[in-house]
Parts: sequence; structure tokens; C-alpha cells
Amino acid sequence: MHVESARCRPPSEPLRALDRNGRHGRPGHGALPADQPRAGTECPGFPGEPRPQHAVGAGDNRADGGSGCGGRRDVPGPPERAVRGQFSDPPASVRGGCHRRADHGRLGGGIAYHGAVPKPLDWLVVGDAAIERVGSRSHGQAVLGGGGARLAAHGAALGARVGLCAKTGSDDAGATVRAALTRLQVDTRWLGTLAGGRTTTWHEAPGRPGARRVDRGADLSLRLDEVPLAAAAPAHLTLVSGYSLSVEPARSAVIGALQSAAARGGRAALQLDAELLWWTNPRMTRKVLEPALDAAHSIALTAADARTLFGPRATSREAIRELAAMGPHLVLLIEDDGGVLLQEGGRAHPLPVEDTGAVGDRYAGPAAFWVALTRGMPARRAAELAQRHALRSGRPGAPAPIRRQAL
Repeated sequence: MHVESARCRPPSEPLRALDRNGRHGRPGHGALPADQPRAGTECPGFPGEPRPQHAVGAGDNRADGGSGCGGRRDVPGPPERAVRGQFSDPPASVRGGCHRRADHGRLGGGIAYHGAVPKPLDWLVVGDAAIERVGSRSHGQAVLGGGGARLAAHGAALGARVGLCAKTGSDDAGATVRAALTRLQVDTRWLGTLAGGRTTTWHEAPGRPGARRVDRGADLSLRLDEVPLAAAAPAHLTLVSGYSLSVEPARSAVIGALQSAAARGGRAALQLDAELLWWTNPRMTRKVLEPALDAAHSIALTAADARTLFGPRATSREAIRELAAMGPHLVLLIEDDGGVLLQEGGRAHPLPVEDTGAVGDRYAGPAAFWVALTRGMPARRAAELAQRHALRSGRPGAPAPIRRQAL
């Protein structure tokens, strides 16, 4: 497998603040670990939205204002320290002066970093990357596809520091995917290439988003030993795309990533994508999803996903209640008309649609939701921003005729 590295780049000021803020203890139930904001300034990625007065990371208090033990501010951790030793990681040469590669052994381990401990990402996304063609099979316009790649692109466009672990083919389409992600400043150190393989391509007819065809490629060949270990890729949020749960070996890779989220110093999140799973039987689909739901702290889905799981007669409230009972603390459901339902703990919060219009990209709202949580916002406010962003966003990296509005 050929893996290309992205040149390390200096983080923005909000991310420097994020890196300086140490973490001790178990994160609370509300917001994800985030930087210590400065009151009176805008929240990164959300123009006009003030920063929270403080972000909850340590202790067992809630960031959503719910019941819980008395809160406390995060305690600053130790400064970044130089270490010597070996952190297992998929084979990648890290350029740009961040780390010096000492030796390389077998796949999945053998890179020793001599220098500073890797700075934490806001997100590590593990899932699928693909090309999507909108229009005719031969002449359709190519845009960035795959749930993992599109979530990573939306997160990076909103200012999050995002790394993507996925797999493409060694064809021109794979190079196009890598170039699009690099242009959007997604860290592609863990974007692997299947030698001699082709990149997965989705085909969508204009005006018929439900009529999809797929030419299967490298995306579901991602293996567990290609997911970077916690020491090499610490992240405040480990986010996986549900389509990768379809078949092995990708299924084991994304479940392993969810289960290792706590070791990375953050939480686990799942973009459900039940509508896209290969399983057509609702009972089998739920069985495939059970281990991932048990490991995830938060999940996001669409009304179409809910119908796939529970049938057309189940209401959205019933669906999110059933899903919350399977493990997640936060469940975000985006309705067909842009309305949002948030299940938090045992309580449902409906957010009726305010602006008319169809959702531009199924991944835009969930990405905004998780970015807002990493910025320390309460879950209900994060859901409001997700709703607004889903209705006004287009596809990151898409050509102008397809993109409704640039991120």
C-alpha cells in the first residue's frame, strides 16, 4: 500500500489554544473536550456566534446545563514534552519538520517518533472516500464522495483540524480525491492507496438523489491495522461513517476506531448512513449497527435512515428513542424538510424548520453539530447551528454549478 503524507502546517490560533488546554479526568456528558474560549469573541467556524464562556472537558459536570455534579473549569495539563520511543502507526513519512522518521517495520507498526508528542486533532475521521458523479455515467461531473471524506471536508471548511483515515485506488480518481482533500486542508497522512485498485465511484442522477449506483472500489478494503493508534493520532473526536460498516474488513476498522476513542483522549461519534448500508433487511441492519451504537457517544442520521431501520410507520421520535436506548447519549436526526430532532439523555428536543428549502448535503448538518460540540457549545445550541448549516450549505470541493453555497 502506498501512503502519501501531507506537509505539516502550523495550526490556527484557535487550535493552538486547543492544544495548550490540557485534559485530566473523564470528559463530561455534554460538550466534547475543546479549547478554553475567550469571552466576547466569535466561535471559530460560525460567524456571528459568540464563543461559550467556558468549555467543559474535565470532571463529570454537564456542558448542556443539565443536572450533574458541580462544574469546574478544565485544569491545565503539563506542557508538551519531548519523548523517545516507538508509537505504532500505519506506514507514513511525516514531512515538514514535525517528526523525524527513525525506522519502519511491518504494516501497522514500526514508526518511531523522536520529538514532541503529536498535537491532538479536533477530529480523526475513519471511513470511506470516493468520487461521486452527478449526471450521466460517462460525462457526469465529478465531486468529492464518500461519507468519511465529505464529513472531513465539511469539518475542515468550518475550521476544525481534521485527519482522515480512508482508502482510495491508485487511479486518477484517487489522485483527484487526495487533491480535493489537501486543498481543503484535511490531514491526509492516513489516506492510503490500494496498489492496482480503483477508487469507488458513486453515480447519482440529477434531481434523483435516491437513485444511486456504485462501482465498488478500494473504500471498503480499509483494515484495522491501518487505523492509527491513539499515541500517534490523539483526537478530541473519533468520527466514523456508517457505510463502512457494510462488510469486512472495513467494518472491523471503524468499530475498532470507535472503541479506541477514549484512548485518544476524546469521544466517539457515528454518522449512521443506514440508508446506504448493503443490508436491505431492517433486522439485519440493526444487528450490523449494534456494536457501533454501543461504542458511540453521539450519532447523527436522516429521516430516511430511520425509515430504513424501523420501517415507514415509525415516527422520528420513536426512532431516536430506540437508538438512544442502544447506547448513544446524543442522537441528532435531520428531517426531510430540514427540521431537527435531538435526543439528549432521556429527553427529546424538536427544532421545527424555519427556512424553506431542501437540505443541501446530508453531511453538512452533522458536521456542524460535531464542530460546535468541539467548540464547547451545549448540545441544543449545536443542533440549532446544525439545522441552519444544513439548509444553506453545498458540497465542499464541488464545482460551482453543483454547490449551492460555499462553506
